[in-house]
Amino acid sequence: MSYIRELDDLPWEVRRSTAATLYYWPKVDGSNVAVSATASHNQYEVLQPNGTVIQARGNATVDTVNGVSRLAISIPAITTLDERYQVRLYWRQSGSSVEQFDLRLFDVVLWPYNQPQCSANDLLEYRADAGQYLMQLGRRLFAVDGDLAVERAAAVCAIHGLLAVHARIRDAIVTQQATHSETRATATTRRTDRNRPALILDRTRLKPVEAWEALTHLYRAMAVQPGEQGTDTAAAVHRTCADAAASAWAMVGPLAYDAGEALQDSAEITDPNRHTVRRRRQA
Repeated sequence: MSYIRELDDLPWEVRRSTAATLYYWPKVDGSNVAVSATASHNQYEVLQPNGTVIQARGNATVDTVNGVSRLAISIPAITTLDERYQVRLYWRQSGSSVEQFDLRLFDVVLWPYNQPQCSANDLLEYRADAGQYLMQLGRRLFAVDGDLAVERAAAVCAIHGLLAVHARIRDAIVTQQATHSETRATATTRRTDRNRPALILDRTRLKPVEAWEALTHLYRAMAVQPGEQGTDTAAAVHRTCADAAASAWAMVGPLAYDAGEALQDSAEITDPNRHTVRRRRQA
């Protein structure tokens, strides 16, 4: 089986007032599939968070990658920052008369955070021994060797690092909203102040977190037993990288927001509830 980088783990985000294309991989029972060749069998529509239709139901563009299908979803330029816009998808597997349905959410944001900052070069700077593990992972996934194996494996890990940072940011926002809920008077305030669409992301501060999270994924993927009881080298390094990621996140500092939508911060999370977990280990 050929490995395909689907890149569909990350939250869907589009930049305000900018048209974008999002990609969806149809699956049935856990397997990627080819969809019907009839254009009208593969459709989608775009809706606001309140259910108002932005783009009426129409045909999706179908791409074929290694014998399976990918749907290209065209998102029109949307001027209002908000969370939980909807894409409703309707499609049929090739040879089937059953219509499949799925719903994906996306946010319209000021600053999308959808591209990793880390490469193989960065990961090697953080862990000098990462090269051999990247080589092994690249060989297994892509059936290539040398620098190409290292680069491709690093790209996979970088996406997982970015995904982990997304999760940390979301958790910090939710914690902060709960802490300051009494100061938010209206739904409009919730959307424009202290929420993901208006978040200003300092990429420089986030890069170390992303790199350590990418390395955490690498060593977890290569460890024989990645949990607390794992005794192999990759398992031990996995725990070390996880601790380093937590420490790097603690040093990121306040998260800034742009309630005025002018690319200038107007509010901050001063205490995003970061904490350090102490573990007892035997030497």
